[in-house]
Amino acid sequence: MRWEHCVSHRAERTEAFIRDFFGKGNRTPFLIGGAGFDPRATLISKLMAQVVPKTVRGMFIREERPAPAQHLIKAAERNADLLKVHIPKSTFHSCPIIDPMDNAPKGGREVAKILDKSVVLTGVTDIVLDCSALSASVFFAIAKFCDDAAKSNAINFHIMVQDDPAADSDILANICGTAALVHPFQGNLWNEKNATAAKLWIPQLGRNRHAALELIYNFFLPTAVCPVLPFPARHPRYADSLVEEYAQQILGRWEVDARDFVYAHESNPVDLYRTLLRIDDARQRVFASTTGSHIVLSPLGNKALAVGMLMACLERDFSVVSVEALGYEVDEPTLTNIDTTHCEAIHVWIAGEAYAKT
Repeated sequence: MRWEHCVSHRAERTEAFIRDFFGKGNRTPFLIGGAGFDPRATLISKLMAQVVPKTVRGMFIREERPAPAQHLIKAAERNADLLKVHIPKSTFHSCPIIDPMDNAPKGGREVAKILDKSVVLTGVTDIVLDCSALSASVFFAIAKFCDDAAKSNAINFHIMVQDDPAADSDILANICGTAALVHPFQGNLWNEKNATAAKLWIPQLGRNRHAALELIYNFFLPTAVCPVLPFPARHPRYADSLVEEYAQQILGRWEVDARDFVYAHESNPVDLYRTLLRIDDARQRVFASTTGSHIVLSPLGNKALAVGMLMACLERDFSVVSVEALGYEVDEPTLTNIDTTHCEAIHVWIAGEAYAKT
């Protein structure tokens, strides 16, 4: 495994890492994050600004969707103002997520174009991707760009996220009604080699994702389904409650056996990453002499486990299928009452000097 030995941190250890690592050695980090309405958007930038205020540069993506609510626009503007205070040397870029012609998702391709045109890494020692306020389709595309750029330029690449599953559940997505492959992780799902392969769908379960899961299932009709459940989790019975919520799909069309669930630590991306690769290794051996095997992932739950899926995709040729949000529903009091003190800062060192080989 590429990250058989992985440098990662959680909670106060993440903050300690930021202060210790970036506060020494003349670091010049380049922070890429989201400038949306989510109150978690400014937390990582604030930490970075406290440690390396003079050298940190930023690029922030404003995801643009049709007809957002006014209170969400105002919240995003407040976050953008804070980001400018934290990191004065920063740029802001609008990224259209939905094609107005047919409501098809295009966020991954659009953000890739922005990065190709705007990213200059001269003098940069570390790229830091903050996923806290970015949708999965956008930060998956950014991560692929950053991973390639870090390896080409021999610099470090870190992924950070302020994870709060409760906040993710409070922010409801109005989906676009179309499942699609996430750029650039198509994984050759439709090529001739995979046409007859046994397709295993591994969806990450989260609250209120019924419609999206149904669209994804119909998109490619998997051979088998192994849902990801967060366990252990902050709330000990959270996995049980998800099984109850999706009991109709689990026992019905998906035909999930009790042994088919994938359990992963809610706040540990590396745990899910390693589990996914072990599953792929086992299936490749089993199906090598017959139809072959292909794994399809769907990051629909909390951000930490989505990062675990991302790590697996950076190493293996998995396909990622998701359903993009046309917009988000969260009333103003709920948004205001999201308590960022409950967030858990997570850091995964993806590439760079920590993995240098002699």
